[in-house]
Amino acid sequence: MDYQNKYIDLILGVSLSLQQGEALSINTSERNLEFAQIVAQKASEITLIPVSIVLIEEGIVKDVFSVTPIENELISEESLYKVLLRIEDPFLIEEFPKVPMKEIASSTVLLQAVRNLGPPQLTKVVAPWAVAPVPSLFWAKSLFQTENPVDDMWALFARLLFLDEPNFPFSYTEHLKKLNSMTKRMIQSNKKYLHIKDDKTDLYVKLVHNSYPRHKLTLLEGTRVFMPTLFNHGISMIVETTYTHGKLFSSRPFLLLGELVEEAQLVFEGGKVVSFEAKRGKKALEVALQIDEGALRIGLMSLVEEKSVIAHLPTFGSTPIDESVTSFITLGMGESNHLRELDTYGDEQELSAKTGLNTSVLKGRIPFGNNFLAVDMYDDEGDIPIMVNGNFIQ
Repeated sequence: MDYQNKYIDLILGVSLSLQQGEALSINTSERNLEFAQIVAQKASEITLIPVSIVLIEEGIVKDVFSVTPIENELISEESLYKVLLRIEDPFLIEEFPKVPMKEIASSTVLLQAVRNLGPPQLTKVVAPWAVAPVPSLFWAKSLFQTENPVDDMWALFARLLFLDEPNFPFSYTEHLKKLNSMTKRMIQSNKKYLHIKDDKTDLYVKLVHNSYPRHKLTLLEGTRVFMPTLFNHGISMIVETTYTHGKLFSSRPFLLLGELVEEAQLVFEGGKVVSFEAKRGKKALEVALQIDEGALRIGLMSLVEEKSVIAHLPTFGSTPIDESVTSFITLGMGESNHLRELDTYGDEQELSAKTGLNTSVLKGRIPFGNNFLAVDMYDDEGDIPIMVNGNFIQ
């Protein structure tokens, strides 16, 4: 199967919704330059504008060059309408900084290096953008100890992006319609409380006031549609920080402060963690929970249909993929794009004070759920089932 071309078509046509007259800029490392050039050539035939490739190594721009269409004529050398694509390099556990956890917890630079830094919450989106991981040999060999690891990596992409379905690409757009329908159903219910339960987890949360569930589909200025990632499988919500109670059991290994954590159990009362255990990595939890007050509290929850055939790895080396294979909560930072009237807040302090959004420095993802997962939205008037046996109810 020609997975690479199918994937590129989805990046350009669905994730970026690239249009004629737009100027695409692609950030890439040397490792993924060949893939970036293929994407740029295809993109230039759509935009009829030169596509820029920005070669970056260790955060430094090494080179910038343009790709122009071969089959069609340019309509212009430049455009005011910008679109951004970052070809993602994987992050590998072996490349994490080898320093004490307390040092990581006290440094925003090191938290970023181990993928636990909460992002800025009032950054204005000015152009469509997306992040696209690529199944390189370097990355594939870190995950699959097989004869053909790149083939195994593409097989993973095929499963997550419906590349093998006979009605592709409509298989992917049908998936988006299903996710959108479920999101609308949750919003229209107007219920703000959720009960999450499986054979080990039993948790109650409340959504932040004036927030709404959403998936990755994004509207720029109300008209231009794009998705920051094609790995769009979750419906996410921001969680009120004083209500959460119950217990949460991690369903898969996960990374926190660069350390592996397994079989973690967290008990919540009054919105915050009051006790915790872990078969492995308890120290990482202890240090992370001391970073600030928000680190003790859930900021975000994402509900994802359980994909039990996907390997239970602590990380796939890609945040979009990690977040697409199972449900999860994040300790710490929420995501402000779930809030209405976001442009009315002057800074993060005001944002947090007026909305209840968790603005912790930490963003620690903890996976939960299995084939027994059930989720209900409820209020005083009754409840609505959202998930049963790990799947959304339409």
